Amino acid sequence: GDGKEGGGESKVVETGPRVLNPDSRFRWVWQTMMQMAVMYNVLTVPVRMAYWEAVTDDDHAVFDGVDVVVDVMYIVDILLKSRMGFTVRGVLITDPAVIVRTYMLYGGFWRD
Repeated sequence: GDGKEGGGESKVVETGPRVLNPDSRFRWVWQTMMQMAVMYNVLTVPVRMAYWEAVTDDDHAVFDGVDVVVDVMYIVDILLKSRMGFTVRGVLITDPAVIVRTYMLYGGFWRD
């Protein structure tokens, strides 16, 4: 045979230019970093709100610096999600226009 048993087409699609593979190690590492950023906010924001006056000026500077890094991470996450391929019924979607449209309408853009 020709390797196409049943006449079906392959479900594996190469990622297009500037499209990230959702199964890549990079995505796993990035998602882990984002979870840590969320946990940082979950743990530190309430404590700082309750004890802000007790925090020294040096500590304020440290928190402000980390906050900027975390905020930049959230912005980068939105940009990455708008370039992250996804699967539908086992087919990897790599069309950048479809990815952006899906992320904007159904993929959580407004939540992010």
